[in-house]
Order: sequence, then C-alpha cells, then structure tokens
Amino acid sequence: MNQNYTGKILVSPPNIIDRRFANTVIYIAEHNDAGSWGVIINRSSNIPSSKIMERAGIDLRLGGSVHLGGPMELHKLVLFHSADVISSETIMSPSGICISNDMEFIGKLIDGERPRYLRTIIGVCTWGPGQLEGEMAGLPPWRPEHSWLIGEPDLETVFELDELDLWTECVHHCAKSMVKDWMS
Repeated sequence: MNQNYTGKILVSPPNIIDRRFANTVIYIAEHNDAGSWGVIINRSSNIPSSKIMERAGIDLRLGGSVHLGGPMELHKLVLFHSADVISSETIMSPSGICISNDMEFIGKLIDGERPRYLRTIIGVCTWGPGQLEGEMAGLPPWRPEHSWLIGEPDLETVFELDELDLWTECVHHCAKSMVKDWMS
C-alpha cells in the first residue's frame, strides 16, 4: 500500500464510468491492507433521521434526513460529525471530521450532547484488499476512467454546502491541487 487514503475524500470525476457514483464525494474512514471503507457524504434521502433511530429502537430525535452512504451494508448506521462530541470508539481525522456508530456516542446524543455538525448515514462503500489502489492506478481489470480525484476534507465545506455544490467545490479544489503538484 503506497498511499493511505484514510481521512481523505474521494471525488467522482465528471466522466465516471459507474453512474451510481456520479457527482459523489466519499469520505474514507479506513484504508489499510485489508481493504477500505467510507461513506458518500453528499447524497441525502427523504427519510427523516428520527425514523431510522426509531426503527433501531433508539429514542433519539435528530433533525434532518438520512444520507445514503453507499450500496453496501445498508443496515449499517454511521454518524458523521464534527469532533466537538466524541466517544472512545470514534474514528477521527486531523481535519476534525469524525465517524461514530457505537452506543457510547449515541448515549451522549440522548443525554443532549450534540456536535455542531451531525449527519445520519446508512450504508457504506467498500473496497477489497488492493481494490482502491488498483482503481486509482488504472490497473487491470480497472481502467484510468475508474480513478477518483483525491482531496483533503474541510469541515465547514463538507457540512455547509449542499450536495451538488459540495461535489463541484471538491472537483475544483482537487483540480487546483493536482495542477499545483504538477507544477512543482
């Protein structure tokens, strides 16, 4: 594994082959030799977050809609949030973006502790060992068109822009970074 993508965002390029991921921004929660997983952070649904909590038997009223994190593990609940409230199981990035899905964190929410930013997400994106690296390098069976743009997440940008604006801003940011790297 040459580059670790943990804590980075993957941004679908405008010409992405797999249309399921068109205009998506994926936050990578974990990337290691065993594979990778992350969540799409800019695809909301019309399902109220409180409904998901109710179905899970948790008495917690959250505002907003559930976001659809990816096509895998659709039963998996992920809380994507800022670092002002965390648990011992929280996965935290240097950018201050966190992922939690443990009862300690949910207990804090029930007790009234709320992070500034919070999204309820169901489902994840997963890659097997070496798959993400293969996609990024365009190695067979993948082609260069399977590749993603890579960026550093910015807390306010990630949480404050709407879905399409977030994707557009991330494409621009990644393009600027690529040109800067190319020029140096």
